[in-house]
Amino acid sequence: MQNLNKKKFILAIYLLTVLQMFGQQNLNDIQVAFHEYNSRALTEKMFTHTDKDLYLAGEIVWFKLYVVNGDDNKPIDLSKVAYVEIVDKDHRSVLQGKIALDTGAGNGSLYIPLSFNSGVYRLRAYTNWMKNFDPGYYFEKPITIVNSLKNLNRQAAMPRNYDLQFFPEGGSLVQGVQSKVAFKIVDQSGKGIDCKGFIVNKNNDTVATFQPFKFGIGNFDFTPGVGDNYKAIVKLPDTTFTRDLPSALEQGYVMKLNSISGSQLRLIVTTNIRSADIVYLFVHTRQISKVAERGILVNGTVEFTIDKNKLEDGVSHLTIFDRNSLPVCERLYFTQPTRKLIIQPALEEPEIVSRKKVRLTIHASDELKRSVPSDISVSIYRVDSLQSIQNETIDSYFWLTSDLRGTIESPAYYFSERNPEIDAATDNLMLTHGWRRFTWQNVLKPVKPVYSFVPEYKGHIIYAKVANIRNALPAADVMAYLSVPGSRVQLYNSRSDSTGVVRFYTRDFYGPNEIVLQTDAKDSIYKIEPINPFSDKISPIGLPAFELSENMKSVISDYNLSMQVQNSFIGEKLKQFDAPAIDSNAFFGDPDIQYLMDNYTRFSTMEEVLREYVYEVLVRRQKENFHLIVSDVDNKIFLDDPLTLINGIPVFDPNKVIKYDPLKVKKIDIVKRKYFYGPSIFNGILNFVTYQADPSILSDLKPVVLEYDGLQYQREFYSPVYETQEQVSSSLPDFRNVLYWSPDIHTDTQGKAEISFFSSDLKGKYIAVFQGMNIDGRAGERSLSFEVK
Repeated sequence: MQNLNKKKFILAIYLLTVLQMFGQQNLNDIQVAFHEYNSRALTEKMFTHTDKDLYLAGEIVWFKLYVVNGDDNKPIDLSKVAYVEIVDKDHRSVLQGKIALDTGAGNGSLYIPLSFNSGVYRLRAYTNWMKNFDPGYYFEKPITIVNSLKNLNRQAAMPRNYDLQFFPEGGSLVQGVQSKVAFKIVDQSGKGIDCKGFIVNKNNDTVATFQPFKFGIGNFDFTPGVGDNYKAIVKLPDTTFTRDLPSALEQGYVMKLNSISGSQLRLIVTTNIRSADIVYLFVHTRQISKVAERGILVNGTVEFTIDKNKLEDGVSHLTIFDRNSLPVCERLYFTQPTRKLIIQPALEEPEIVSRKKVRLTIHASDELKRSVPSDISVSIYRVDSLQSIQNETIDSYFWLTSDLRGTIESPAYYFSERNPEIDAATDNLMLTHGWRRFTWQNVLKPVKPVYSFVPEYKGHIIYAKVANIRNALPAADVMAYLSVPGSRVQLYNSRSDSTGVVRFYTRDFYGPNEIVLQTDAKDSIYKIEPINPFSDKISPIGLPAFELSENMKSVISDYNLSMQVQNSFIGEKLKQFDAPAIDSNAFFGDPDIQYLMDNYTRFSTMEEVLREYVYEVLVRRQKENFHLIVSDVDNKIFLDDPLTLINGIPVFDPNKVIKYDPLKVKKIDIVKRKYFYGPSIFNGILNFVTYQADPSILSDLKPVVLEYDGLQYQREFYSPVYETQEQVSSSLPDFRNVLYWSPDIHTDTQGKAEISFFSSDLKGKYIAVFQGMNIDGRAGERSLSFEVK
């Protein structure tokens, strides 16, 4: 008997050892796969600070963009271009802008035309790289636009409609296993509401009750019976309705998370699968691995203790895997950020009257009260029954909203001073807005990702597609060119890939331009068409209803007067833009030699000009066709078929160059050597520059010519100055409701900055909103109210 017990003991030890080795290997595989996946999937997140949330048609939307690395929420200098759109309720993009980014920041403006209808619109922003992923990654916020010049009759009230959803902790209900079930109930506008609810079984017996805790979100404990089904009965003041509960699995896993102390979490995993023996816990915060542990199930249960100090600030994902490394449970946990940017503004004047200069000081520090340099955007605008205080803040967005699915009501509430109520509401939020930026299937069975959109790390990339005219199929391996006619010679080239797509990597491409697209064939059998650079993906997040109450009409009338006065008296000042300093040289730099035509005898044909005194160009003729050669006699270099340009536009047929009127040409630039440019090697370059733009060139070449907006020039925010008594006494009305906007306030090493602005003729309550962050990823928001009397 002793020998038998000894053998059983040895066998148990052996099995346990094998089990541990097997379990450890699976855990390592999960960690390695997760790390490899994230090394290929860098994420960007973007926050947009607008000057306000409600606009009249005819006003300007001012905005500042903050771009961070999704892993650590620190500014990232990857993309150099952002795309900003205003989208209507029918998902049509009605305003667009391309915004230059520098070290993770940029700013711009959008003028709202008077043709816009009143309604709630979606402002969204993203980068080219972000287009590879779910549109839920894009920054989005609703803005209201009111057209006071059109009929403002009150819209018919939206029919009452309620949405109720249930979210079992961990993902699924399991028969015979108790679960915490979270729920969320909202009205037709997406706002959480209060209610009373009952869970009944198929016999209409009440087995649980529920009521929202905050913002229409709450939870209740529930154990589904074997073979039973359940529905919820909800009673509201105006109606009663029912909803089915999610069906319970016959077999599965359930997780339950509790905070057992100030520094520890307890996670209990329960299953009714008798053969289950091992589970793995994997925790990550923003794609950074934090905890990986193996647990052995005893009577279908295992308990994990998690040190909160191991988790990063923000949203963490807790995932349970079975012995086959399949994810079976998951939920979120939120850690209140400890890294903070504390912005402290102060007004120097205790009392503010109309047309007065106002000075405001700003101090920025971290959570330890150490002064820090920071990048801050500031908006000062009037608040009233129409214009309210902005809801979204930069810290709540980066640490919370951007990592959750759906619309978060009052996200700043979760960043209030910690107390049991906020902790409970935050946990409910985590249970009802679960979302991750990947699928575990792609992580554990990795397939090398194919990204259609590359980061624009140098400048705007213009995409186009090349197709064969005869069969309309994509044409691969075709050299295409994009040129921008003008004094600055801009030429970009690209060879089409297997799908016929070409990418033109532009440099310092600003403002509205005319672009020319063509292939290098003389009689091209290809057509080339630009691809819209703005995303065609739409997130599923709905827009709130557009509602105007009767008491708002008088305020709208005041706003309308303000808008019309500004556009009448200072309209031209609102159209002033700052052009950035850019390199004005041609893409090939300085030419090796330049001929100014006015310094030479004029000939009537281009052939005579080239033969008589442009010694670096040899003209050869074979029957009716001409042939050009660039020569460098001193170095005994002769290059056939150089790249020939007229005003920067490629002309691949030398006959067209020879037939061109030389009296239109001001100068000829020559590069008399091989020139390596992108995928091309040019046998020298000839560029004929005319006195004036000549559209006949384009009609002769028959390329694709279209208007194309480059990066947006920065518009100047205009404010009148009241430094002298004469200026104060000016009869020009000043009805500005936005007193100040600046996207680029930088505090110094002592954390200090100072701004000044002038109040307008509009009296009332104003609010100054400050949003900002520093290079360490600390983000913060602060507002300051004052009254103009």
